[in-house]
Amino acid sequence: MGAGMIDALAAAAAEGRTREALRHLDALIAGGQGTQVALAALGRHFQRLHRLCASIEAGEPARTAIARFRPPVHFTQRDALLAQGRKWSATAASRALMLIQNATRATRRTPVLDAALTERLLIVLSRK
Repeated sequence: MGAGMIDALAAAAAEGRTREALRHLDALIAGGQGTQVALAALGRHFQRLHRLCASIEAGEPARTAIARFRPPVHFTQRDALLAQGRKWSATAASRALMLIQNATRATRRTPVLDAALTERLLIVLSRK
């Protein structure tokens, strides 16, 4: 499973496409990737989203904020991230990061439930 599938999982969750996010998670697990890979990708994605939302709320144009990101946002993901930046607030993205951290800790403490806990997280995130 490539980075594209992992990025698609995070984008689907941020855009409210629950079924698609869950399908991507199932495919990652079936392909031999652990849920920690998905959780790490979610963390990275929502960190970027939080930075974008905070910049927008501070008055910076969204495209300018994205242009300053390092590493740069891939051109194929730019429009999706812009749309997510309009949907989410910095506060909501911060809450999402906290949920991701809590889920990561929970899956490490109870590995037998890692898939169920990650699925639950995706459902919660995509219902924002």
